[in-house]
Amino acid sequence: MSAPVIEVAGLVVRAPVTTVTNAILATQCAAFASVLDGRSGTRSRLWLLFFLFLGLGALAGMPKHGIPDGVFEGFRRAAGVVSNMGVAVATTVLVVLGVGAAVARPALRRLLVGLALLQLVSFAALTIGHPAFILVAVNAAIGLTLLAPGAARFFGRRSPSSGWVLAGVVVVAAGAAIYVGEIGIGPWVNHVDVGHGFVALALFFLYRGALADDGASWAT
Repeated sequence: MSAPVIEVAGLVVRAPVTTVTNAILATQCAAFASVLDGRSGTRSRLWLLFFLFLGLGALAGMPKHGIPDGVFEGFRRAAGVVSNMGVAVATTVLVVLGVGAAVARPALRRLLVGLALLQLVSFAALTIGHPAFILVAVNAAIGLTLLAPGAARFFGRRSPSSGWVLAGVVVVAAGAAIYVGEIGIGPWVNHVDVGHGFVALALFFLYRGALADDGASWAT
C-alpha cells in the first residue's frame, strides 16, 4: 500500500502522519535531553547521549518519510542512513547503561560492551548499503539480548530507576511487535505511526528512569 501524499503551502509531503510523529519524537527527545544536560555523572551523560542520538534518528526520519518518491532521492537515502544510525547508536548506549548496571564482573562487562560496539559497526556497514528500517528492529532486538546475563540481577536490586527502565523496554518491545506485524489503523495511520506512539510512551518511562538513576545502580 502506497503512503498517502498531501500538499501544504505548495510543499508535497509523503506519509504526513509518519512525518509528524517523527517530529513529535524528536521534540520529546530534545526536551528530555535539555533537562539531563544539567546533570553530572557518567550515567547521566550516557542517558543524555541516548536521547540525543534517538532524537537525531527521529529528526532525520522526517525527510526520510516525508519526501515523495522520486524527489531528492540522494538526500532521502542519506536521511534514511542517518535516521537508522541514530537509533542504532541510541540502542548501543542503552545496552552500555544496562550492562553497567547489571554485570558486576569487569571482564564480562567489557565483553558485552565490546559485542555491542561490534554489532553497531556491523549494523553501520549494512545500513549504508541497505537503509531499511527492519534492520533497526533486528539491531535493537539483538542489542537487548546482550542485557540477558545480568538482567535478573539488575531488576532484582530494586534500584530507583530499574522499574521505569523495565517498563520502557517492555513498551519498546510491544512497539517493535506492532511494526514487524504491520498492525496499523489504516493508510493514514499505519504500523509505523502506531509503533511511534509506543516509542513515545517508552521514552517517557526511560526519561523517568534516567532522572531516578543516581549512579548507585552500577553493578559492584
